[in-house]
Amino acid sequence: MTWFRRLGVAVAVLLLAAVGAQARAGVAIVGGTSAGPGAFPYQVSLRMYGSHFCGGSIVSPTTVVTAAHCLEGQNPAQMTVYSGTLSSRAGTAHRVRAGYIHPKYRGEQRYSWEYDAAVMMLETPIQFNNYVKPIELATSGPSVNSQGMVTGWGKTSTTSAVSPDLRKMATWVVDQATCQNSHRSQPLTNRHLCTLHKAGIGACQGDSGGPLEVGGRLAGIVSWVLPCALGYPDVFARVSDPEILSFIRSYL
Repeated sequence: MTWFRRLGVAVAVLLLAAVGAQARAGVAIVGGTSAGPGAFPYQVSLRMYGSHFCGGSIVSPTTVVTAAHCLEGQNPAQMTVYSGTLSSRAGTAHRVRAGYIHPKYRGEQRYSWEYDAAVMMLETPIQFNNYVKPIELATSGPSVNSQGMVTGWGKTSTTSAVSPDLRKMATWVVDQATCQNSHRSQPLTNRHLCTLHKAGIGACQGDSGGPLEVGGRLAGIVSWVLPCALGYPDVFARVSDPEILSFIRSYL
């Protein structure tokens, strides 16, 4: 287990003490700015016992996409999805009927968390409006240097608490060779997508499962980082990968 995996586990232990759950800590945004009302209507907050622990994206009235490691070892029935909010403590609550992890996901047994994708099925349909809307799934990978947007409620520094307000950051897709060179001990595959802004702006604990939006479509699912915003690419599950895309579509 590499040092950033150890850090992830340590953060998870702290989160467990705070929420009385077993939800693994995710990643969120350092160096971002506040999001405006209705700017990211597909963004949702996943909570256990009232505490935000992961992000997600609405893709249909009854389907939310998140990271597999957000659901790993958990009972989805204990989770609640909140939509239509900029606050990690407010929003419209939606009970979860079931959660499904990609069948090829192996978590930390595969250091790079390949196939880090999951879907959550809601008990009742989400009512769409100007502040709550689905996002389309990317069917082809974004080109290198494409600009994307990442949103989340996580930490704004390695020592901060989870952000009470939704934050955003612009980022740019980097090629696989560059990403692999930055993560030499982690095997990357076509199931991964990497982006980078610069040192001081990037992902951190608190927003796993959240969206990477490129060109108005869900291109990536926040998966893992070298915490936090150290100038290395952030890593996402690539939604357009045929095996990940078909898995998500099977629940629409």
